[in-house]
Parts: sequence; structure tokens; C-alpha cells
Amino acid sequence: MGSGGTYEFTSLNEYALEWNLPFRNWDAVVPAIVGIVICCRRVGRGDFTRLPLMWLAGAAIVFVLPGVWQGYYLPFSIPLCLSAGIGIAWLYERSQVQPVRSLVLSSMIYRFCALSWAGLRVYSEIASARHAPQIYNSEALKEIERVKPFCKFMFADEPIYSFHSGIPLSPELSPFLLAHRTAVEKADERVAARIEAVKPSILLLASKSDSSPSPAFLDREYQRIYKDPAFSVYALKRVIADVDAANP
Repeated sequence: MGSGGTYEFTSLNEYALEWNLPFRNWDAVVPAIVGIVICCRRVGRGDFTRLPLMWLAGAAIVFVLPGVWQGYYLPFSIPLCLSAGIGIAWLYERSQVQPVRSLVLSSMIYRFCALSWAGLRVYSEIASARHAPQIYNSEALKEIERVKPFCKFMFADEPIYSFHSGIPLSPELSPFLLAHRTAVEKADERVAARIEAVKPSILLLASKSDSSPSPAFLDREYQRIYKDPAFSVYALKRVIADVDAANP
């Protein structure tokens, strides 16, 4: 048996660096800048403060300058957090040793704004989660559950439905689905052609999907078992026959 493969690849342009990220995380960036300045001033002492600077410089050389992966944030997040910790510690020590009114006032304003900003972001995340579609309780999954015992693989424009239904995505379609979701040129046509060749037991197609097989193919091989404004669910006719035979 030959090994599977695909020539469908995404582009780094799909994951370009979000330059507004520092502004969204200003509460960490501000003390990080202070920490970097402190580290630069102490670089000749040979203590721990060298580590964040060396880490940031190495990450910039490896990831940013050659344009290898500008959306890869992890190498930068750790040294920036260390720098922020150094900056906060320095500001706290200065406010305790030399309680200058302007420094104390700036520290209090920063704490108030940072805590308010963090609380607002937490509230926003919770609100987004509460208003997100409750996929696990959707009518589409209930219909899929009815034919699930006779299904081997499925294809879904939204792969999360595969997780909630417990039916794996077809391994022969997964690379093409990745290409489709990352906007590779002509990927939609290839996904549709591959669906017609593989014939998964279940198809969950978005109403505005560009990767849907031809209507003639769907009428010939599949039967629609569910439809709403967002999705249509199709099952192979032989799967429907097996369900009917098992439940006379």
C-alpha cells in the first residue's frame, strides 16, 4: 500500500504577524519595555538580566529577520514576560525605597488600568463563549446520531462536527480540507472532486460552501437527512437503507 500525500500547502501570508498585538496586550508590553531598558543598563553585570535580552535577540534573528514564521509568538512571549517581571519588580522596589509622588501615582494608575483591562478581557471571553453556537446540542448532530452505527467516515466543512459526532473525518480528504480552509488556489474544486471519488458516509456541507459536489452527484449517491439555514447533512443511500433495515 502506497503512502498518502498531498501537494496542498498553505502560505505564510495566512499567518502574518499581527502588528496590533502589542496594543491589545499593552498591560504586559509597558512593563516589558521598562524591563528591557533595565536589562540593557545591567548587561555588564553578568547576572540573570542577560537572559531575556539574549533570548529576544536570538528569536529575532531566527524567526523575524529571515521571515521564517512571523506568526510564531511563543519564542517572544517568554522573554517578554520575564522582562515584564523585571520591570514590575524594579518599579516596586523604587517606589518602596524612594517613594517619589509621580512614580507612586504612575504605579497606581497602571495597576488600576491593567486590572480593569484584564477584567474587561475576561468578561469579553466569557460573553463570547456563552454566545457561541452550542454545537454539541445541535439538531444536525441528532440526525447524524441516528445513522452513526452504519457510518465509517464523514466530511464536514466545519471539522468540529466530527469531534462532537464521534465519526472521524475521512483520512483521504483531510489534506484537501486543510487546503480548502487555508484558501489554497483551486482547493474548492479539488475538495469537491475528491468527495465524489471517496464518497464518505456522511457529508455536512455549509449552505454557502464552494466545495460541495455537483447536485447530480448528491441526488444519485446521497439522501439529505437534515437542513437548516447554515448546514445540510447528507447520508449515503446505502447507509439509509441499512438504517431502515435495522429499524423496520
